[in-house]
Amino acid sequence: MRIRQIFFVVLLTLLAGFPGFNRALARPFLSATNINWQEYYGSTTNPPAADVLVTNVTFCLLAHGDVHTDTTNIQATMSGWLTNHPQAVVVPVCESQAAGNPSPGSKRIYVWVVQDEDVLNVELVRQGCLGPTTQILKKGDKPRISRADYKRFMQQIGEAGEAAEEARAGIWARKY
Repeated sequence: MRIRQIFFVVLLTLLAGFPGFNRALARPFLSATNINWQEYYGSTTNPPAADVLVTNVTFCLLAHGDVHTDTTNIQATMSGWLTNHPQAVVVPVCESQAAGNPSPGSKRIYVWVVQDEDVLNVELVRQGCLGPTTQILKKGDKPRISRADYKRFMQQIGEAGEAAEEARAGIWARKY
């Protein structure tokens, strides 16, 4: 029963991140303020709701690899963005078994952090904290978002990546 409750809350939260959805219907389960972020990974800091149990879940701003260890501005960029976006919600995009965690209930959830039209993932790419390929789903991934939303997001990521490379921001600074 708990899995159904979590899925319902996740679905409502996903919808809350996009224009046209009534935010009043979404529960505060995945508010970005309930996540303790350490660079591109996060975990819940306080119980989201009395009747929702979240354990063994790692939230991740990366769909997959291509992480550059020479980037030092991820945490500062995230902190600033989250301060300026206090109503941001965590939108689950795709989930998988957490790597390195043998617990059968452990999950790694690739998320977007969204407030209105602003997306933290896009800003991290724009600032050169992450490469645009870190946001691309792999073949076989089963997204929980619409194809149109993913296509719009990928366009924003592409533009942000081009801007970061042109400005030689973050990871692009040493490429030239």
